Amino acid sequence: MIGNSVRRNVGLALGLLLLLALKSDTAVIKKDYFLVTLDDKEVGHLTIVEVDKDSVKGYALVSTVKSRFVISIVVKERITEQFKHGKLLKSTHYRTVNGTTKSSNHLWAKNGVYQTIDSLSGKTSTITEPIYTTTLSVYFEEPKGAETIYSENFRKVLKVTNDVVGVYMVHLPNDKKTKFVYEEGKLILMETKGLYGTIKFIRKQ
Repeated sequence: MIGNSVRRNVGLALGLLLLLALKSDTAVIKKDYFLVTLDDKEVGHLTIVEVDKDSVKGYALVSTVKSRFVISIVVKERITEQFKHGKLLKSTHYRTVNGTTKSSNHLWAKNGVYQTIDSLSGKTSTITEPIYTTTLSVYFEEPKGAETIYSENFRKVLKVTNDVVGVYMVHLPNDKKTKFVYEEGKLILMETKGLYGTIKFIRKQ
C-alpha cells in the first residue's frame, strides 16, 4: 500500500507537471506503480505519472526507499521532464538521503543545445545532440532503436544496447549496467546493482 509520504510526493510531482501548462480539458493523465526491492526484499514504492496534451508530454517519477543497515536509510527521489514532438525540453532530478539533498540536477534546451547544471556543486555542461530518450521516459515508452539515453543522475548521454528482444542495457559511467525489461511494449522490470545490493523496480499488476 502506498504510504502517505509517497502520496504527497506524487501530488507534488504531478503539480509540477501541471505547472508546465499541460493540464486542460484535452490532457490525458496516467499513473502506474512499481514495487522496489533490495536483494528481493521489499523496501519501497515508485510511482510514475504521464501527462499528455497534443504534442507535449510531461513525465514524473517519485520513489521512496527505506532500508536498514547500521542505521536506517531513507532515500527519496523525484524526476520531472517535458517533451515536445518527442524531443526533451527540460528535466529536473532531486534525491535526498535521510532528509539531506544529495542530488539536484537540471537540464534545459537553449539555442539548439542543452545546458545542464548540478546546483549543489555548481558544475555545468553542454550537450549538443538532440535527446529523445531518457532514463525516465523509458518507464513509459520502450526505446526501440535507441542507441543513447540521457541519465538525469549523471547528467550525461549514455550508451544503450538491445541484444535480446525486450531487454535493454544502459551502460553507466561507473562501469555498471542498468537493465530494463519489456513485455508487449510495457516496462515490467528495472534492475541495477547498487551500493548495498541488487535493486529492482517491479511493475504492479
